[in-house]
Amino acid sequence: MPVILYDGQDLADITVQEYGFLSALFNLVKANGLALTADLTAGQVLVLPAVDPEPTAVNTPVEPVIIPPVIVEDGQNILDLVLQEYGGLEELFRFVNHNALATTQDLVVGLPVKTETTKNKIALFFKVNGIKINTGATMAATLDGDFSDDFNADFSS
Repeated sequence: MPVILYDGQDLADITVQEYGFLSALFNLVKANGLALTADLTAGQVLVLPAVDPEPTAVNTPVEPVIIPPVIVEDGQNILDLVLQEYGGLEELFRFVNHNALATTQDLVVGLPVKTETTKNKIALFFKVNGIKINTGATMAATLDGDFSDDFNADFSS
């Protein structure tokens, strides 16, 4: 099926207009014997070759990531869990909404709560070193590790 160019259109414009994705550009160029930087003119006719649809999240199977729930420990509150799992309090409202909790709600020991993956370096440091934030417990019982040189080395990378 041919397409007629309008003034000011380039190969990228036509590719996105006709296919919906830029990766078809090379097929379009090859089918028309053009260079990627070819000068086009209004009224020029291009052949539209058949191309496979671009993979998308809709048609590409993705393995689900299953994150085991975090179990509330004695003395932990919502702020402890958000800091422990996300590395900061910015995710507080997402966490409480995700778990149908109120921000000031007392948590029941043993309650499983859902979290999401994060790339926050503080949260990753806590996970890697087995640190559980627990403002209701003593500091000695809360930390399996310490905040010595290990923290500085892990956090600065």
